[in-house]
Amino acid sequence: MKIQIAKIIYILGAMLLFALPIFSSAQTVSVISDKNSYHINESFLVMVKLSSLGQSVNTIAGNVLVPTDMFTVSNIEIGKSFISLWVDKPVYSDGVIHFSGGLPGGYSGSDGTVFTFVASLKQNINTEIVLKDFEAFLNDGKGTAVSGLILNNLKLNISKNSTNTNNYQPDTDITAPEKFEIVIDRDPSVEHNKYFVSFFATDKGSGVARYEVEESPWIISLFDYKKVWTNVKNLQVLQYQNWPSTIQVRAYDGAGNMTKETVYKFNNYIYYALGIFFLIFIIINIKKWYNKKS
Repeated sequence: MKIQIAKIIYILGAMLLFALPIFSSAQTVSVISDKNSYHINESFLVMVKLSSLGQSVNTIAGNVLVPTDMFTVSNIEIGKSFISLWVDKPVYSDGVIHFSGGLPGGYSGSDGTVFTFVASLKQNINTEIVLKDFEAFLNDGKGTAVSGLILNNLKLNISKNSTNTNNYQPDTDITAPEKFEIVIDRDPSVEHNKYFVSFFATDKGSGVARYEVEESPWIISLFDYKKVWTNVKNLQVLQYQNWPSTIQVRAYDGAGNMTKETVYKFNNYIYYALGIFFLIFIIINIKKWYNKKS
């Protein structure tokens, strides 16, 4: 009897040992909070986290369900996110926060922040914040979808015996976005090979919210030229394709802090034309001076 029991224990132990790598390799997306109980009208911080557990993930997308009849949502922030390229920045609409984005080179870790937001309860009822329609892709050069992605929802237990005394206060963002580079380029796939500027700024506080671009053509801007700042994403086709100009880009974060960068565009043949013009001008004036002197 003892021998049989020992065999059963040995078999169960071996099964558990072989099962451990399977569980340990499962990627997990979790929505968490640092609170255990909640009160009506109390605001608290909610964090969406990714645990890749050793595998490199470069793209993730999904929806966070935060019903409008149960919650109010504010202060969606991406400043501490490991995602650097957003296809869709997280936006709250009709009870859903949708997002999609990625990280060139991939993320591999157990506590990666996707984004955060502040929520507060409207009703005195136990509820939960649910993750839905999540996708993640490996950084393997093939775009392999992560299989068996585990989603952990946030269950909220309402505390009915005490009052709200601890509202979450977001940190005040007083730091402007970091300095960034403006690249001038052209490509057949962009507006029939027209010149454009591209840029990407980062902000570790409230995240970059928007960009503005202004293009000032040289010489032309001296004659009653009015500067116009245009709201753009991260690429702007230039208006003055064959004329030298000064391009300025302003990056604003979610708190309104701003960083401005400048780049200069010129075309060689414009300079050749200007050089020939000034050469002719000098020759004509030398001839006039010589004729007067003689």
